[in-house]
Amino acid sequence: MDRPLKFSRREKLGIFGLALVIFSLLLLSYIAPASDISMPHTADSASLAWLTLGTNETKYDTEEAGVSADRSDNKSEYSNFDPNALGIDGFEQLGFSHKQSEVIVNYRGQYGPFRSKADFGKIYVVRDEKFAELEPYIQIDESRYSIEINAATAEELQSLKGIGPKLADRIIKYRKKLGGFFSVDQLKEVYGLAPETIDGISNELYVDTGLIELKNINLANQSDLESHPYFDFAVTALILKERNKHKLIDLNFLQPNTTPETIEKMLHYIEFE
Repeated sequence: MDRPLKFSRREKLGIFGLALVIFSLLLLSYIAPASDISMPHTADSASLAWLTLGTNETKYDTEEAGVSADRSDNKSEYSNFDPNALGIDGFEQLGFSHKQSEVIVNYRGQYGPFRSKADFGKIYVVRDEKFAELEPYIQIDESRYSIEINAATAEELQSLKGIGPKLADRIIKYRKKLGGFFSVDQLKEVYGLAPETIDGISNELYVDTGLIELKNINLANQSDLESHPYFDFAVTALILKERNKHKLIDLNFLQPNTTPETIEKMLHYIEFE
């Protein structure tokens, strides 16, 4: 009968050490290639700055902010243009990046047409150097864009194509309920005003947001809040409940019961002091 195989203590330690070395080499060969893989760069605040598009921001270097800088190598190709008549493609042909062109068109759509060269130059994606190049070629008929919708009379509104006495009256009544328009796009909320009619007259209108009547959210009573189109019964109840706890400094507490879009609209009509 064969005798069982036995190892001395020294032999056992040698076998264990060899096994440990083999295991280490296998593990190293498995993980080593991963160290050659470059990790993706994390986005910093500058590379995401173009997402915080607003009309009151200070101009900044758009290239640093993640928006491709405008291309100024086609200066000799400039010709007269109306910035109120160009689309995204038109602004790209002037040397603006696609994102910059979107900003310009979206701004114009929300706040109305550019009534002067200076208005166009105020947009923060239009750098001062670029504006200086384009200014001699900008052609705007300033007399065409003369109706400010927060102060317009019924007669002035009726001078617009497709706006008769009834629609003019509805615009003024809705304007009063709102406390003023902050965007030409809000005309879409006026009952009976067709989208094609708005498209046809939007280039003749502009908005002075300084004429908007603000409500003090910490002092306004229930009926005053509920009378506004953006503050229904449920929203008003939440505001009054929260206001009983502490002074309001924002409307974040309305989420998720109210959409961010509606809250953004509300902020145009309230003040906290």
